[in-house]
Amino acid sequence: MPEESTLTGWSKPGGPVRGIRLSKGLGQAAPATRAKGARSWLARVEAGHRGAEPELLLRLPAALDLTPVL
Repeated sequence: MPEESTLTGWSKPGGPVRGIRLSKGLGQAAPATRAKGARSWLARVEAGHRGAEPELLLRLPAALDLTPVL
């Protein structure tokens, strides 16, 4: 059975995204590439910078092997 992770608070996703990524033993490059973004983009998201492209944010759960639940 796949590991479950909950990502809440999309107004500030950086901390949870970083925690999930690290718990899966991933660096920034692989999930950023899978989301069709740059490693620097993921670094900015994790650092809490505003202005992250919504389209890339929507691809991020799949890049981390998560299933979005609305």
